[in-house]
Amino acid sequence: YLGGTIAYGCAASSLSGFENQSFAIFNFNDINRGGDELKKLSSLTKANSKTVYANYTIRQIKNKDLLNTIFGNVFYPIKNNYYFIMGDYAVFANSKEMLIKIIQMYDSGKTLDLNDNFKIFSDNLSSTENISLFIRPPELLNLVAKFVNKETSLSLLGENELISGLHGASFQFSNDNGLFFTNFYIKLGNKRTEENLAKWKIQLDAEIAGKPTMVKDHITNRFMVFCYDKKSNIYLISNDGQLMWKKKIDNIPEGEIHQVDFYKNGKIQYLFNTADYVYLIDKNGDYLKGYPKKLNPAATNPLNVFDYNNRRDYRVLISQADKKTYNYDIKGYAIKGWNEPHTQNIVNETVKRVVANGKDYIIITDIDNITTIVNRRGKERIKIKGKFRKARNSNFYVNRTNSKGIILTTDESGKLSYIKSNGRLASTDFGNFSENHFFLYEDFNEDNSVDFIFVDGRELKVFDKFKKLLFSYTFDSEINIKPVFFNISRGQSVLGIVSDQEKTIYLFDNKGNTVISKGLVSETPFTVGSLNNNRELNLITASENTLYNYSLN
Repeated sequence: YLGGTIAYGCAASSLSGFENQSFAIFNFNDINRGGDELKKLSSLTKANSKTVYANYTIRQIKNKDLLNTIFGNVFYPIKNNYYFIMGDYAVFANSKEMLIKIIQMYDSGKTLDLNDNFKIFSDNLSSTENISLFIRPPELLNLVAKFVNKETSLSLLGENELISGLHGASFQFSNDNGLFFTNFYIKLGNKRTEENLAKWKIQLDAEIAGKPTMVKDHITNRFMVFCYDKKSNIYLISNDGQLMWKKKIDNIPEGEIHQVDFYKNGKIQYLFNTADYVYLIDKNGDYLKGYPKKLNPAATNPLNVFDYNNRRDYRVLISQADKKTYNYDIKGYAIKGWNEPHTQNIVNETVKRVVANGKDYIIITDIDNITTIVNRRGKERIKIKGKFRKARNSNFYVNRTNSKGIILTTDESGKLSYIKSNGRLASTDFGNFSENHFFLYEDFNEDNSVDFIFVDGRELKVFDKFKKLLFSYTFDSEINIKPVFFNISRGQSVLGIVSDQEKTIYLFDNKGNTVISKGLVSETPFTVGSLNNNRELNLITASENTLYNYSLN
């Protein structure tokens, strides 16, 4: 039943991972009969357990000498013989985890035939070879001692800089009419296309809406992904990209998903709202008692959750169609003593909380960009004096630059506005910006002084506190999604900007260099964290109906 192609591969980057990262692939002329024979071998060796992952069934054949006895010593690293069937091929490895990694790479398009660097490289390869070997030299340096003698190993390691610059190397051997031919090709150059960074991707039923959220699995301490689509389906996806459940609700959720501990026992639930209901749902996709709760009148903004004293005594603030902002406890009951602030127009922005000098400032902004600032009881804390309209895409921050005010933001003209405790305003002008600009207040260049980041249309500009332009960039299309500033490692921060028209994410380091120039597909806001709760950093985003998990390490 075996076809004409067999292959051995290794994805290890060091000797310690050589056997764990080894795999073998075998082509079958009749995969149905071949698969049946493999199942018989599995049964004969009493390896009866099986694992199903992404519709692939992983089995084991308990015979450590199986592959090297049949196919030769090149396959000796593979001894545990876990395998699965993919199309007309059987794939073997030493662990289920390695096979799952291969499935994830295949499903996310991380194969040689789709790799732009290999496509260019393969134009110079023969298509009629009997034996072909392809290696990526930078990775080979860490493994070279396993394949060559000590003298050759030391010689190759001495050419580290040269070998690291190679894109690939290939050896091919072929036989034609009794003559043997050898083809050797290497590619050297600095220009290299960005690799596909997707760890996994999963297609959902409809176009994904809003920002995917990482939510904690209180059992494993890892993280899952909660997301929703434009047909009002909500989904929970496991850390390895598997659909845990899907649920239909009354409408598309408003804004982000919040994590709460309803029972105060360490178990996490997910809280969010649509226009007409507040939902509280657990890890299994079940509603908590009393939920969903009907909102009357309807909500006009995404809810926000405040835990003032970190005691899980949650306060849920939501603005409704009567132009009032309400305050509920986690069971959905109105908080006694809350003043129900009334705004001039409806509120569609999430209610914000800023803490400065030990005081809470609850900030409510209506659709006319008029701001109301109250305390924890909903009573006016600051009455803003003078005409002030906040920029729609700007947030409020505690002032860490000077003493001009306790809170800062930008107004509709792009001026930096300081709000003092007595309500008076002060301003600083960084230039002309439209009313739709985005503003972030972060330490961009990591000099321990907060900088001023503006994104307006196609333009990105970063200023320091002295109004010096630190960095600027012009995109190919207008930016419509709020930028995100986050850490990718200790001491290294990144500014992430989604260009939904280009369907890509730009990541800039503290010097304005692109950390990853292309390859991060996105049309939605993204979230960053570690799904496995380790040193690996994941970026979760979406394009159309596909959810992507990218590795940033």
